Amino acid sequence: MKGMNKVAIVGGGIAGMTAAILLGRQNLTVDLIEEKSSLTPIGAGITLSAPTLRVFKEIGIMDELEKYGGRFDSVDQYTAQGEFLRRIPMFPGIASNDLPGGVGVMRTKLAEILADKMKEYNVNVLLNTTIESLEQTAENVDVTFSDGRKDTYDIVIGADGVRSQIRNLLYPNFQGSTFTHQGVWRVVVPRFVDQCTIFFGNEIKTGFTPISKTECYMFFNDHIEKEEYIAEERLTGLLADHLSEFGGEIPSIVKLIHEGKITAKDIIFRPLSYHMLEEEWHKNRIVLIGDAVHAATPHLATGAGIAVEGALILSQEIEKEQTIEEAFKNYRRRHYARAKLVVDNSVQLGQYEINHEPDEKRGLLMKESYEQLSKPISA
Repeated sequence: MKGMNKVAIVGGGIAGMTAAILLGRQNLTVDLIEEKSSLTPIGAGITLSAPTLRVFKEIGIMDELEKYGGRFDSVDQYTAQGEFLRRIPMFPGIASNDLPGGVGVMRTKLAEILADKMKEYNVNVLLNTTIESLEQTAENVDVTFSDGRKDTYDIVIGADGVRSQIRNLLYPNFQGSTFTHQGVWRVVVPRFVDQCTIFFGNEIKTGFTPISKTECYMFFNDHIEKEEYIAEERLTGLLADHLSEFGGEIPSIVKLIHEGKITAKDIIFRPLSYHMLEEEWHKNRIVLIGDAVHAATPHLATGAGIAVEGALILSQEIEKEQTIEEAFKNYRRRHYARAKLVVDNSVQLGQYEINHEPDEKRGLLMKESYEQLSKPISA
């Protein structure tokens, strides 16, 4: 795009770092602005499916991911006691048959890989920094930072997550996310599965994603009445209680809890919510990506993937010879339906769990979703 030289990206998560790499490859000057003191995220593992892996192949980090992560090609489903139910293929992207269906990796390792790749393109990372104000003109965006410093950019990209400050500046009447009456638990445990594996109990399901040769991360979704976090001193006892109905290898995880080898510091719990911004995803020279516009629950394990895909589409449109307005509109046009599929189908899977719908019904929706997401992105 003629006249495009300098870009600010607010938010140093997966979407923000991916956008920084993709725009840095276009020889643009990129400032990545992050409010925390480092780019190291809080979290256990993360599941990367077809939309994510296609982009990560594009930016050249697949070898690193497969070196440090755990690859798999299906979601295997079992009863609580370990009786096999079905295998749901995780399709690689069409025309990407050299890729696995999925990769699990520690969030910290993924952030490290992306941060190293940003250095290749001289991305300027500004830590401990927030935006005080944005003033748009016809030609640029004037930014005032929390330390009083000022700078001018051709565009600003808001990649600052579910509670996006940039979105709230653009849309002060945004109603916020919708609570789903579920919470998700996550903890890293010794690896005992080859594929992404889910066990269905009477009230909850628990799953395991390989994230290295020796570890997987365990997750399960819990039905909760209030959008509240759980006191740290209660986490280990509740986790052990929740897992008590499961057989197979899972009692060995309960044993690790009782022995103090899994502590409250190792457990991550959060209530689940979602949103989909129906308004335009930009105003003039400021545009939003990732969870700032479409935050999904983790039932399809594709929230990060669709955010990364959005970063790719936006970078493609910025590279074309068109106006900024055309680029931002085309980005939303190409990305909206796929992002909405992830949000809507993830929420629907959560409702199936709450309503105790048949496992087959959940499996079918997962399969249909992965098939759709394996298809090429529209031009």
